[in-house]
Amino acid sequence: MSEIDTPKEVMNRAKADAQRRAIEEAVGNFIKSHTLVSNSQLAEDLVYASVRGKIQ
Repeated sequence: MSEIDTPKEVMNRAKADAQRRAIEEAVGNFIKSHTLVSNSQLAEDLVYASVRGKIQ
């Protein structure tokens, strides 16, 4: 918790993180990567990770 975060903001972030982790555990992750090489040199390297699910 930093000086500018309120306890409510910290709790909301912690709850969202716990929910995301629970969905990851139950459903799994989706990973996608993209690599761009130009003139035999790495120009761009991106990795996407997402979790799809909903807690009711």
